[in-house]
Amino acid sequence: MAQLPNGCSRRGNLKLFKPNQDRPCGYLYDLASDPREQRDLASERPEDVRALETDIADWADDMARPLWGRRPPVTYSICNIMPIGFEN
Repeated sequence: MAQLPNGCSRRGNLKLFKPNQDRPCGYLYDLASDPREQRDLASERPEDVRALETDIADWADDMARPLWGRRPPVTYSICNIMPIGFEN
């Protein structure tokens, strides 16, 4: 499977967002009851997380591998501000 910097999958009302594919973490939301994505259900519903992770992995396997590597983390020099969010 090709590693991606982030991934997202949706089945029905469930949405899994994985901001970093290199680490086993992610956020699972039920969009019907939580449309603003405020309550992470990943620890309560690990079977749904695994199913949606499989969807992401299947999709990634269908993609062509890039001809270049991952870029290094972004750094900012304006006022020595550290990057916020996802660097890759």
